Amino acid sequence: MPQAAATSKSVGTIKSISGNSIVLTPEGGTDTNVVVQDGARLLQIEPGETDLKKATPLQLSDLQTGDRILVRGAVGPDGKSILILSYDKDVTGHPANKDVTLRLMPAGGGEIRELAKLFGGQGTINVPSWSPDSREIAFVSYQLVYP
Repeated sequence: MPQAAATSKSVGTIKSISGNSIVLTPEGGTDTNVVVQDGARLLQIEPGETDLKKATPLQLSDLQTGDRILVRGAVGPDGKSILILSYDKDVTGHPANKDVTLRLMPAGGGEIRELAKLFGGQGTINVPSWSPDSREIAFVSYQLVYP
């Protein structure tokens, strides 16, 4: 099964917010509680826009009941999980040569698992990142060597 490029995946609609916890109603699923980790980058992007450099940074307090939550990442061939590459909160765009974290999120919402912390960035997870059976992922980590 061919894989699509990294896409935005709808996670759900905000039902309620309390502190750093958001209750989401996923499309076709049961309500899920999502805890927004300290340092998480929240961005608002216009519908149809794909350039994250044009996104507007948000605070958790900017979110409202009824807002739709999207996550950008590589969806596994089985459609059950999304592989996410996240940067430190002070990084903008999708640059290379940064400390990053690979995370795995259930496509229907739920607990996000941290898989690895590594040096990389742009190019760390490219298509195809997933094995055809969605059981394994490929990624690139490297060291900069200066003469």
